[in-house]
Amino acid sequence: VDTEAFRVIGTPLSLQTENIGPHQYKPVFSPNGSRLYSSMVVQIQKPGGSPGDMQREGHIQDLDTAVLESFFSGQRSGMPTFVDAVVADIKIGINQEAVALAVSLDGTRLFAAIAGLNSGDPNVVRIYNIASRAQFGIDIPVGPVPASISLSADGKRAVVFCAGDGSIANPNASLTVLDAERGTADGAPIDLFYASNMKIIFPSAAVVSPDGTRVYIADETYQKTNLLA
Repeated sequence: VDTEAFRVIGTPLSLQTENIGPHQYKPVFSPNGSRLYSSMVVQIQKPGGSPGDMQREGHIQDLDTAVLESFFSGQRSGMPTFVDAVVADIKIGINQEAVALAVSLDGTRLFAAIAGLNSGDPNVVRIYNIASRAQFGIDIPVGPVPASISLSADGKRAVVFCAGDGSIANPNASLTVLDAERGTADGAPIDLFYASNMKIIFPSAAVVSPDGTRVYIADETYQKTNLLA
């Protein structure tokens, strides 16, 4: 979309192929805008399984925005697809999907909030070295149903919001603060619970204040914004 003229540019990019499932999440840009990172889940044949016996596999696509722009500006003809712009593919794993992404301020690391697709599967934050596509550090456990991940303005902290699964063991939404430079959790998860016992059900979006002292959480269920100091 041309944000000055308020009009659609070129042909919409197709993210659909025959083996991509319904789960695609909002992409994020690298700081210099040369790359776009997008998460998706694909259906693949189970090893040793019968024909049609499929399993889900999570991926993160590294897309070249110059290639995308060449389609939208008319420099290339034909129907663009994400395959044309893929620079690299990061395989997350079987029954895992990256539901939220964030890029470090220097563009060297990609933070992925990863949800397990089956009941009982772990939910974690995984950090990738963008140049090598290798994992940095180890998986950082977070609460059930991760929903969003956001970096502080100085890039030193990342905050991960989880909606909770409504179970007796994990009924509430939670927040996990990470040391983004070291790739470790900065303390235990914070249980998000109102004093009146009105819990935050689904934090659909959240941002960190510029000075890093406040977190604003959009609660989709109760249609309000909550401030966490």
